[in-house]
Order: sequence, then structure tokens, then C-alpha cells
Amino acid sequence: METGAVVETIDLNQGGIPGQLILGVTLGLYMLILLVLSLIASKNIKSEEDFLVAGRRLGLFLCWGSIIATWFGAETVAGSAQSARDYGLVGTILDPWACSCALVLTGIFYAPKLWAMKLYTTGDFFRRVYGTKAELTCSAVQIPSYFGWIAAQYLALANVLLVYFRIPENWGIIIAFAIALIFTMIGGMWSVTLIDTVQILIAFVGLIVLVFVSLVAFGNGSLTDGLNRLFAETPAQDFSLFEAPDATLAVVLATCGTWATGVFGGPLGQDLHQRIFSARSAATARWACIFSGVSYLAFGMIPLAIGLMARIELPPNSTFAEVRVLMYMAGHNLSVPLAIIFVVSFVSIVLSTACSAVLTPATVLGNNFLSRIPVCHRNRLMVERLCVLVMSLFGVWTAYSGESLFGLLDLSLSISLVALFVPLTMGLYGKPKGELPAILAMVLGILFFGFRYAPEKIGYGLPESFGPCRVTVATQLKNLKWDESVKAAVSSESLTVETAATENNSGEQERNSHQAELVEEAIERARLSMHTEFSKFVSPQRADELTDRNFVSGVDWVTYMNLIFPKEKIGLLGMTVPGFKVFGHAFERGTLLTLLLTIPADLWGLLASFLGYFVGQFLLRSPQPRARL
Repeated sequence: METGAVVETIDLNQGGIPGQLILGVTLGLYMLILLVLSLIASKNIKSEEDFLVAGRRLGLFLCWGSIIATWFGAETVAGSAQSARDYGLVGTILDPWACSCALVLTGIFYAPKLWAMKLYTTGDFFRRVYGTKAELTCSAVQIPSYFGWIAAQYLALANVLLVYFRIPENWGIIIAFAIALIFTMIGGMWSVTLIDTVQILIAFVGLIVLVFVSLVAFGNGSLTDGLNRLFAETPAQDFSLFEAPDATLAVVLATCGTWATGVFGGPLGQDLHQRIFSARSAATARWACIFSGVSYLAFGMIPLAIGLMARIELPPNSTFAEVRVLMYMAGHNLSVPLAIIFVVSFVSIVLSTACSAVLTPATVLGNNFLSRIPVCHRNRLMVERLCVLVMSLFGVWTAYSGESLFGLLDLSLSISLVALFVPLTMGLYGKPKGELPAILAMVLGILFFGFRYAPEKIGYGLPESFGPCRVTVATQLKNLKWDESVKAAVSSESLTVETAATENNSGEQERNSHQAELVEEAIERARLSMHTEFSKFVSPQRADELTDRNFVSGVDWVTYMNLIFPKEKIGLLGMTVPGFKVFGHAFERGTLLTLLLTIPADLWGLLASFLGYFVGQFLLRSPQPRARL
């Protein structure tokens, strides 16, 4: 679960109006209406094709509604509002900017060709173009990539229940799991499509109400003044989608990796492909994706505006640093009736995405794995419904992992990018010679991505220099003894911080108040220095996470990396690389290994995937027959 955020519950019982009761009844009636729609949709389920791809009969409106509802989820609304408040627009590159581009890209280059193949899953494409082993590899990669996406929706819905009903987050996740499970199991793709379209329309109404009221309040009663104030008080850099001109090379590459993850990772998901397969024609699939991309960006501007307003009123360095922006703005700007409309619309957003997110990996598990078992093949519809239950449970498990909404989305898209972009694109537009290119592309992409991603995610940063920079952070002030040389080193202006904190095992020495203040000041400077070093090689968001994690745990992160990669044991990788600049963005002096680690995990995986594909092509001498697309 996401930790560290300030949980501020909102009391809707104001002015004698039992708002909480009205909200509960409204949500109950809303769920009942959705249940009726799901039962109506279930009457269309007569075969596996009806359950998985709605009988391939979706028109443009329903296809558009299902795509936009699937993608426009909790991370788009709550996550992007939070990131806009914390970092400006540069923190929202992944969602909505890159994701909206991905939908348009899919409509132009992928949707018509994929629809013409009459498939159920992305794995079916790999089986038809490459072979069975490639199909199984693709499916094995896709299934776990959706756990984070499912978990993000459960967390968002649990947050609503916590804020408005004071239901503990642990129980909120279980409630979200149960609701999404019921709607998905009843009617499959028909049910998901129908309730998706209804819910996204309600969601857009709620978002429009929220941003209108918030802008009026921001402008002291005037919508025009609110807009003028927003543009006047927001610094120009906060409107930029690119890093500052003096950002280091590693930060710029991390930004490029974020763009690549969203733009090229988005078209690869089974969730999008399943809606393409459900369209009634290739033209319907194409235009549904394009219209979805345009509307995704248009409505995605609403949470960004809310986040930028909160950046002015609730600056990140204030006592509101960890407040949940969207819920805070809604609770403080909306009247009870409007707050109820907003909550219903937000629940619509989350629930529509949750249902789609659960159905997607369940389809892959049932169609590409379990259907090979004779007893499962004879009862495919029942098996598909059981797969929905299994995937939902994995989503619950992931929801307790402690990752943020954007972190879950980023990981899901990154896995798709590094494993599937190259073989899928080359399968559509190239001339693959067999299974080996696809398998090598997927395996090498995942391996190289994991090599660069895992150490950082475990909690140890990979600095640009393994030299003398060392930061040791104390977690127990009362058990530490700081001498004058330590305080002088920490207080120096140099980014190189040498600490010699040692435990005071006797526990007999006590600090007076002045000494305690000096120690706290020294530790805070050490923390700032640590954050500065992290910021050289990862995005600002990731630097915050790593600083908090390592500061609390007291890990000497550079020493740890030196133990893993001691300069005298890594040979050529330990050679010194002088500092240089690329288009004004600097790489500070370090080793060859640190230069290589400057490249973010997404780009490492993508480059390795390209290499694996072309090596596989080279190793195969004669082309094998491939399906007509």
C-alpha cells in the first residue's frame, strides 16, 4: 500500500444534511444499476468469443467508450494530479501525455493489421507469426505486468472508502476486489464494455464539475480570474514537459525513457488489443483508438489543472507535502451534492478500469495456457471465469506491496515495452524468420531491464560516481555520537560527504539541547546531499523515494554498490571516464560502469530487445512461412 500520505477524512454531514448516508445510498443504487446492466449483457454470452471479444460486434461509440474507460484510470486522475502538484508538468509525462500519444499511434499503425487477424489475445499473434514457444513466452510476460495495474485501481477505490467512510485501507482493498470481481465474472467483455461506456460518461461529468468549481474558488468567485491566476502564478518551468537546461545527462535520459515507456509501451497491451479485436471492422478499431487518444488528453488536462492549482495553494515543501491532492481539493471546494457527484464519478473511473484490468490477464491465462489442458478446453467459459478470480487475487496481493499509483503504472508499461515492442512491431512490418528472434528479443529485454531496475528498486541507488562520495544516515539519534570532524564534513559545501558515525554502545553519554540541534542539522544536510546525488541519475520522483527509503533505513548506499562492483574487480568497466556534456547536459567524472548505468532501465531493455531480435534473425538462415496479416 502507498505509505507516507496524509489521510484526511472528509465529513459530508454538514448543515444538518446526512451527506455520508446519502453518498452511501447513492453508491449502492449506482452499483445496483451497474449490476442490472451486467446481467442484461450476460444474456449475450453464448460462446467464448462473446465472453472474450464481445462477439466482435462493437460499434465506434462502444469501442471508444471501452478503450477510454480502460485507460482513463486512477493513475490518470489521482496520480497525475498528485504529480503535477509535486513536480509540475514534467512529472506527468507518462500520463496523460505519453499515453494519449500511444493511443493515436496504435490507431494509425497497429489497430487495422491486428483486427484483420481475428485474434483473441496478443499471444495468439505470436503463435501465428512466430510459433508456440513465442506465444507462451509472450503470455508469461504479459500476465504479471497487469498485477500492478489492477492493484492501482484497488488502492484508489480503497482510498475513497477511507476518506469518505473511514473504512480502513486494508478492508477497502478487499471491497474493491469483490465489486470488480462480480461485475467482470458476470458478463465478460460484453458486461465490461457496457458498464465502461456508462461509467466514463459519468466520470467526465464529475471531473468537469470539480475543475469548474475549483477554478471559481481559486479565482475568489470568478472562473476567468481563476484561470488568469493559474497561468500568472505558475512558473514557466512548471509548464514545461522537458527537464531544466542544467539537468544532468542521466536525468535527461530518464525523461526520454519515460516518454518511450508511455508512447511505445502503450500499444502493446492485451487490454487495448482485446478492444481492437472486439470492434466490428478495421476502420472502427482505428478510429476508436484515435478518438480515445484525443479525448484522453483533453480530459487528462483536468487533473493537471487541479494539481497545478494545488501546487500554488498547497506547495510541496509545506505542511501539506504529503496530502492526497485530488481528495483534498474535492473535499474543500465542493458542496455536499457536488461532492457526491464527484465521488460517484471517481468510483466510475476506477471501477471501469479495474474490471478491464482484471479481464485482460484472465483472458491470456485461460486462452493461451489453460486451454491446452483437455478438461479446461472442454469447459473454456467456466475456466475463463475462474481465471478472473485468480487474477483478481494477484491484484490484491500486489496492492499490499507499498508501491505508488504511478509506480505501478510505470512498471506495467515498462515490462510491455522492453519485451514486446520489438517482436510485435517487426512481426507486423518485418519478415521474421522463426521463433528465435522473438524469444531472444523478449528474454534479453526483460533481463537487461531487470539488471538496471532491480538494484535501484531494492533500495540502493546507482550513483554517477563510485568515488569518495559516502553518506551514512543515522536512524537513532540517541545511539549516535558525532565528533567535530563529522559535523564539519557534513556542513561543508562539497557534495562529497564523509561521515564517521559510530554507535554509542554504553548509552551513558547524553547530549545537551545544543548538541542535539547540531546533530539534527548535520543529518538534514546529509539527507540533502544524498538527494542531490540521487537526482543526478534518476527522475525527481525516484530521487525522493530513494532518499526517503535510504535515509530511514540508514543504508550506506555507495558503500554497498562499491562492494558489488569494486573498481579493482570489474576490469575494463572500472576505467575512469572524464566528464562530458551532450547538448549541454553533463555527465560528471566516473567509471565506465557508472556511465552505462546512466542509461535508464527502460532504454536498456529496449536496446537489448532490438539486439536480441536481430541476432536471432542472423542466426536463422532461411525464412519460414508466416501468416498473412
